[in-house]
Amino acid sequence: MQLLFGTAAALEHPYRVQPEVEDFLRDAPEGHFAIGFWGHGMQSHVFYVQRVEPWCRVYLRIAYGGVYSDHEEQALKLHRVLHWLSEFLREARSRCRHLRLVDSMGDAQLKLESIDGDEAFFRCSADQMACKDARVSDLLEVRSDLQLERWLME
Repeated sequence: MQLLFGTAAALEHPYRVQPEVEDFLRDAPEGHFAIGFWGHGMQSHVFYVQRVEPWCRVYLRIAYGGVYSDHEEQALKLHRVLHWLSEFLREARSRCRHLRLVDSMGDAQLKLESIDGDEAFFRCSADQMACKDARVSDLLEVRSDLQLERWLME
């Protein structure tokens, strides 16, 4: 594990592997923030972003590295996701009462509740949303995974 940046809360309990996603969503304390690299073996490498604030929980494990991987393609994907994420969360902070974004190497979900009480739940990866430059306003208009899938493919 290579922690690039993390708060004291993140150092106490580093949620790094797939089985810990639910623990993170349930137990990680406010103020938990960490970014870095994690991996072992020849194929299990990720760049991770974890963030907990009163209004949101973000747990991303984006594939990056491994001996058989296309590192250039993964670097472009990671850049796209991180660029999208900062803008997405900036908008979400003003439009959402609660947001939960999880993407653990493709096992993904987004749940949000707007300030007005509208709710949405989707299973789509952060990269899919980043490719489309999805915004909270876009997602609140889409009401089902099927509608979202169609919109992402347009």
